[in-house]
Amino acid sequence: MKYEYIIFDFDGVVVDSKEVKEDAYVEVFRNFGAKYSSAIRELYRDNVGKPRELVIKTVLSCVIGKECSSRQIAALSDAFSTIAFTNVIKKGPIPGLSAFLGRWQGTVQYVIVSLSPVAEVVAFLEACSLHDYFLDVKGGPANKAHNITTLLTQYDVEPLHVLHIGDTVADYAISRNIGCKFIRMRSPGATWGEQNGVDVDAIDGYAELDKWLEASMRRGL
Repeated sequence: MKYEYIIFDFDGVVVDSKEVKEDAYVEVFRNFGAKYSSAIRELYRDNVGKPRELVIKTVLSCVIGKECSSRQIAALSDAFSTIAFTNVIKKGPIPGLSAFLGRWQGTVQYVIVSLSPVAEVVAFLEACSLHDYFLDVKGGPANKAHNITTLLTQYDVEPLHVLHIGDTVADYAISRNIGCKFIRMRSPGATWGEQNGVDVDAIDGYAELDKWLEASMRRGL
């Protein structure tokens, strides 16, 4: 198949941020008591890929047992963003990403669809000198399915010619429903659904993705 667009998830695909964000959630709730740290980590691992406001609300209600106003939740979300963003920048992109983007630039268009706020994703890309590779970046609060559908309409591209790189079963389900080809990027901390019979093409990094894409493009000629 000859692909025209590649959609990248952000967390776990562009940057290995799972551990960084897990630590950020623990730090945000430190003032509530260190005794909650283990439960917060476990809850986050069960909710990877979900909006941060939802994770924060769930921690407050299910772990700490406290009700907070919308303003307080927003303040915790802002604190999380500051901590997580600083450490994600230090982490840098997943190895091999820049070389992959450089090789296929001009052959396919790159876009990012994430639940993370667009401003944070763009700031990361700019800090890592990657922003110019990407045609578009779409993020929260809109959900991924909405953003991908919008992209297909905006750029007048058929789902058949779109490759979606993600790391969660939720990403796969979106691709399946829309009709895009999905490739799983194996990512530490990302849950998968082998136990539920979810089996898709999977890669361990950008060198493998490069080989997969080259073979696929050749078959599409």
